[in-house]
Amino acid sequence: QGNYQQAIERLLILEKSIEVGNKLTKNTYALLAYSYIKIGEPQKADEYAKKTLKLDSDLPFIYYVKALINQHFDKDEKLGLAKSHYEKFLY
Repeated sequence: QGNYQQAIERLLILEKSIEVGNKLTKNTYALLAYSYIKIGEPQKADEYAKKTLKLDSDLPFIYYVKALINQHFDKDEKLGLAKSHYEKFLY
């Protein structure tokens, strides 16, 4: 968890130093979303995933991250929240 926490700190600094709409921004948001889900903060992860999707809905990695986020909220997979995101990531 220490590596993800350090990544979040550095990415937040990067987020403040770049212009919105820049390719780097959407990748930064995607990495923040991934890092937050890895340290067990799905609400924060979802916030950054939504920012990523708003900038670029064609970024495959963010669908993987959204699947991880939804899997967190649907641990027993009864609702199937992650499935459509895994499919978008894979296809």
